[in-house]
Amino acid sequence: QLSAGLEKGESIIDIAKRIDNIFQFSEDYRSRRIAQTEVIGASNDGIIRAYQEAGMEAKEWLTARDERVRDSHRIDGQVVGITEDFTTGLGNRLQYPGDRGSGAPPEDVINCRCRVLPVKKKG
Repeated sequence: QLSAGLEKGESIIDIAKRIDNIFQFSEDYRSRRIAQTEVIGASNDGIIRAYQEAGMEAKEWLTARDERVRDSHRIDGQVVGITEDFTTGLGNRLQYPGDRGSGAPPEDVINCRCRVLPVKKKG
């Protein structure tokens, strides 16, 4: 259902409805949290792959820049090589915001709203 929703370009709310139809969580927020976590991670993963194919040499962490950004993600502007890891405020290493394959604990991945930007090498 996640893939189907992503392929159709559905919003996080629409994908959350798909999830809720499968699991029927008693708490409304759970489906939205799952959808947001999965969409952000998959989106950033795809973006990194596209940047690599385009020959980008570095990437930058971009937060949502609001009061809800978690303390460990207040690394807005951190720039690393395209294949290097970002280091969060908790000391976890992530290839991109929402990187579930990194082994980072849930508090550094779940419900992340951050994005990754391309950085051109100067010169």
